[in-house]
Amino acid sequence: MKKLTKIFFIASAVVLVLAIAAGIYWIAFQDSGMKEGNVTLHAPGSAMALKEGELVGLPLTAEASCKVAGYSASFAVDGDIETYWEGAGEYPQYLTLTLSEKQVVSEMTLSLNPIEVWGKRTQNFAVETSEDGESFAELLGDTEYVFDWAEGNTVTIALPGNPEVMAVRLVISGNSGAGGGQIAEAVLMPPASEE
Repeated sequence: MKKLTKIFFIASAVVLVLAIAAGIYWIAFQDSGMKEGNVTLHAPGSAMALKEGELVGLPLTAEASCKVAGYSASFAVDGDIETYWEGAGEYPQYLTLTLSEKQVVSEMTLSLNPIEVWGKRTQNFAVETSEDGESFAELLGDTEYVFDWAEGNTVTIALPGNPEVMAVRLVISGNSGAGGGQIAEAVLMPPASEE
């Protein structure tokens, strides 16, 4: 009986140690994904899953001027429609999408999770571009965009003149569905002839 009790306690201790190790690994893994601008995503061959198909974009990293704790800018380019960046504090709020190298872009697709709990909302923002990733100029003025879960919760914006850029920045001035800007997935696309 004592031998069985000893075996039981040893087995319990091993299981406990393994559970703690798995928990530490999971926390470290989660934390690594929450640091601003540390994730390179949408590389050629990778894809963002949308409600009805896939959208492949250019390699991106993301940074934001602010965030709600746990809703990092990197979630806006991680290929997972269920994670998202959310801004905090006063407007304007900035979300900057940086390419791995200067490229011509023709359009930008912005998405939220396309499920009903994400009720229809509008977000207002201007679009700025940068050739060097530092100096930005306005490409599109502040406009209201509708994100409707019943229609995929996706907005596609044509970028006039197919600019050659290093970065694209959203200057967000309002969100009818939350206290800050929200983007679950941001994708920049090259002109069709360059895909």
